[in-house]
Amino acid sequence: MASTAFVVGDISYFWKFKVQVPLPSSSPVEFEKSDGHAGSSGTATFESSIRKSKTTRTFSVVGTSGGEVVLADHSIIDGSYKYAGRALINAFVQEKVKQAQPRTEPTISGSNLTGVQWIDPFTWEVEYLKREDNGVLVDPMLK
Repeated sequence: MASTAFVVGDISYFWKFKVQVPLPSSSPVEFEKSDGHAGSSGTATFESSIRKSKTTRTFSVVGTSGGEVVLADHSIIDGSYKYAGRALINAFVQEKVKQAQPRTEPTISGSNLTGVQWIDPFTWEVEYLKREDNGVLVDPMLK
């Protein structure tokens, strides 16, 4: 004699599922903390503080202008450089810039940047908040 049993219920009671979602390294992660407090008038008030994390990545330093360095993304496919922004120069990068060979032609092809002293590119770690739609870094800082 065979019998069939049907179980009705919540499957998560027996199994727990964990899902991991990778975050791209180029996108910033924002953490938001909210605390709800009941006011004396019966309305709820919220205090919120946003903590923004920064991303660190290697960029090419391709030139200097005043007290800043010009940063670029280097394409491994065709070897070209694309403008990524400017960052204030620090003492360590200044020393490396002094050692770099100057260039007569712009490193970034089709560049309309003026007043830039182009150099042979070298890589450096840069911390930034996020990237704009056109790829330019927001709030970059040399590490």
